[in-house]
Amino acid sequence: MEKEIKWLAERPNQYLGYPQQSNVAAFYGQLKQSQKLGKEAASLAERSGNVDTAASYLANIAFVEASFGYCGSVPESTGKALALSRAGARINSLWALAVCGRIDQAESLAEEWRKTIRPSPRDTVANKITFPIAQALIQLQSKQFDKAIQILQPVLQFERAAAAGFNAMFLRGQAYLALGDGKAASAEFQKILDHRGLAPLDIRYPIAYLYLGRSAKLEGDLAKSRKAYQDFLALWKDADPDIPILREAKAEYAKLK
Repeated sequence: MEKEIKWLAERPNQYLGYPQQSNVAAFYGQLKQSQKLGKEAASLAERSGNVDTAASYLANIAFVEASFGYCGSVPESTGKALALSRAGARINSLWALAVCGRIDQAESLAEEWRKTIRPSPRDTVANKITFPIAQALIQLQSKQFDKAIQILQPVLQFERAAAAGFNAMFLRGQAYLALGDGKAASAEFQKILDHRGLAPLDIRYPIAYLYLGRSAKLEGDLAKSRKAYQDFLALWKDADPDIPILREAKAEYAKLK
């Protein structure tokens, strides 16, 4: 990676390398480094005139913050991204705001997105993947867990497509976990861990180990639960120590020991 970044640094689109480095840092729980690289990428992209790209980088920072449990910074992070370009920042901002319980804002962005795109009935990606996933996310965060699972049904046949990534599996797993079905939840998170190639740098891959640990505990398989927590903590051995979900994971694992 360092070799390719050095090569890219001598070219006008050098900003394209920074988000990859930012995503790698986030994957291993190194939030401060991820934020630094993401902001550098956004600044370079904006100076190059690519404001949509710059906004997408800033919104990705907000998504990572929300996923790690830092919801206090999400309104400001998404606000900056959306002010720069709503088109570039809309999807990741929607996710970040929904995860942090700002449902009204997330719903507003989802409706804005739908009106902007106005997909045809034959647009499979929009109608069968991306829109249902966004709707399920909002229902999940609204504690309508059965409804979230129902909305995700059309995505099943496409959930290993690039457009779906880990989104449907992760949301479905969270919904089953909230409903107390540890076995079904474990199956969803295990699908993520079995198919890393769908999204190699998606932060939900390491986080899936944490959720697998919680799900396995719920289904009564303590050995499987301990192993999942150990795998998560091993991946995040160099993570920023104050990340909320990391502190939660360590406390939960200590009780299992």
